[in-house]
Amino acid sequence: MSTGVPVRLVACAAFMAAVFACCHVAGLRETTSFLCRIDITSQPTRWELFELGLYLASYLGLVLVAPILAIAAALYVGVARVRGLTA
Repeated sequence: MSTGVPVRLVACAAFMAAVFACCHVAGLRETTSFLCRIDITSQPTRWELFELGLYLASYLGLVLVAPILAIAAALYVGVARVRGLTA
């Protein structure tokens, strides 16, 4: 069994979690208030839109992609064990 593939999948999931944590600690979550359109009078700057895009990309990576990678790693290990036992 190649242990490299599941390790890389889990490493990618951990990297996505670390990127999201860095964005959250940096305070990029505050730029998501633009999505609510609470203050209609002010327009966001390009930098705020960049921060918003970065935060949303890291959030979606953590919520959607990272669990898929972790499940894929677990399935890879499980299938490899089953094939190793039946072969």
